[in-house]
Amino acid sequence: MPVPELAPSREAVARSCAVATVDARGRVSDRSAVRALQWAAGLRLEIRAVSGSILVRPSQDGLFTLTRQGYVRLPAAARHWCTLQAREKVLLIAEPHDNTLLIHTMSTVETLVTEYHADLLGGAAS
Repeated sequence: MPVPELAPSREAVARSCAVATVDARGRVSDRSAVRALQWAAGLRLEIRAVSGSILVRPSQDGLFTLTRQGYVRLPAAARHWCTLQAREKVLLIAEPHDNTLLIHTMSTVETLVTEYHADLLGGAAS
């Protein structure tokens, strides 16, 4: 199977990525992705788990808010759905074009890159 091309695009340049930890109360330790989206403290958010990842978007009807210090706090239900434990690392991806923050667990990241890396290294995905 040929290795897919991952040439940089204009859209990829606009993304902001960071690795963060999530504490026992769901606070995501890094604010750089939130700053890249230019979200302000108190912003109402929709937070939902989808396929092992968490999508965070501004929503007038959102049940959650960005903390006064500008942190995202993930609700227990979303953490449970993604089997996210305290002190685990997550990959944050700010998607400015969609005004969305994607939060991927490391197990999701591993799943996403396993086949691609196997192709790069000339072997089968394990």
